[in-house]
Amino acid sequence: MANIFLETHNNNIIPKRLNIFAVVHTMFTNTYDTLYYEAKKDKNINFTFITIPFCHEEVSNSIDEINLMMKNKGYEYIQGYDKENNSYLDLKKLNPDAVFLQTPYDGQRISKLFSSKYLSNFTKVYHISYGSTIINYDFPPYDNIFYEHTHFTKIFSESTLAKYLNKYCDNKFIPIGYMKCDKFLNYKNNKDFKFKQKNTLYNKVIAWKPRWFGTLGESNFLRYIDYFKNFAINNKDILILFIKHPLIKDELVKRKIYTKKEADILFNEIKKIKNIQIVEDDNFLEDIFNADIFIGDYCSTIIEFMLTKKPIIYTPCEVTLSEYGKNILEGMYIVNNIKEMDIKINTLLKDNDKLKEIRKKKIPLITDIHSDKTIAQYLLDLLKNENDNFKNQTTKIKTQKSNLSFKNKIRYKIWKHFDKILRKKGIIK
Repeated sequence: MANIFLETHNNNIIPKRLNIFAVVHTMFTNTYDTLYYEAKKDKNINFTFITIPFCHEEVSNSIDEINLMMKNKGYEYIQGYDKENNSYLDLKKLNPDAVFLQTPYDGQRISKLFSSKYLSNFTKVYHISYGSTIINYDFPPYDNIFYEHTHFTKIFSESTLAKYLNKYCDNKFIPIGYMKCDKFLNYKNNKDFKFKQKNTLYNKVIAWKPRWFGTLGESNFLRYIDYFKNFAINNKDILILFIKHPLIKDELVKRKIYTKKEADILFNEIKKIKNIQIVEDDNFLEDIFNADIFIGDYCSTIIEFMLTKKPIIYTPCEVTLSEYGKNILEGMYIVNNIKEMDIKINTLLKDNDKLKEIRKKKIPLITDIHSDKTIAQYLLDLLKNENDNFKNQTTKIKTQKSNLSFKNKIRYKIWKHFDKILRKKGIIK
């Protein structure tokens, strides 16, 4: 009987699970959330998070901070960094079929063991784009940004249009939909997902997201910060969400716009205004999507908010818009100074929104939409089809199982039972 079980096992009746690893080295998981949820439901996929520290010249996230975030989310993970021994896990030992990297920049991952170059030697390396852009990245250091994609197998982008924005390796870009917004687009009625509710203490909510550079040419923070402070003080029935980038305060000091003491005073003043809420956690999109109006410099969030169909005010910086950006901006109101800002906000607060229908028509440019699947489900299907060994094996398994006699099916179930016991006792591995 044992030989029959072994023969059945050797004929690949037991399927190999698709072994996928997703590296987390920032304080955000919004491009992974629905993917993790769907993968955990799929018996053919083994999806595992790997946590490592984040490296950046301006900021760093420790492994402890990242692990705590993962625990708070209830996500299972493996530590890719041993703090005591200052050593990194070599993913090659785990035989991955695919590895997702959270950002395309190898310089943000301290160890070369987590570089796209090294990983591409033995597995497929993927990246999910974490935001579309409305500008041309033709200035340093961004003019060379996409050379980082050389070693990636595929980069999954938000829309069909987005794949043509990359002049270096657009053949690697596969449109799947706006993964970061998948939860809001497709899981609103899913009881497993919880969403922040709109603050009903206020009549209206305005979200403001300036760039983090600080200077007037690259950001409108300095131009409008006093305006929004005064607006909040004079309109206590309106909540201002200040979407604060983690680098903006340090950047103001670094560029000698403020001393550290002056920067501390400024942000403390903002905190004291009761109807200004500083938003800086990784669930910031939930807060923003509850807003009635979005105001911002160039950023991916300004595109994402268009999915709500609600009004947007764009504040230009000294950058060149891409053709995609110019197209998207047709559904936004453009203001260039405080006077225009005040007029436009007050007009929109009265629900006088002339561009709403235009924004609705722009949504297919922002995200690909699948009528019968969520974006995460669509991506998992792609991953299965990408992996030839998994695809061929699954076909073989289905064929073999369909050809099994009733007697062999019983034998197979018995083998599964004893195999589980033997593995639990460590007799077989």
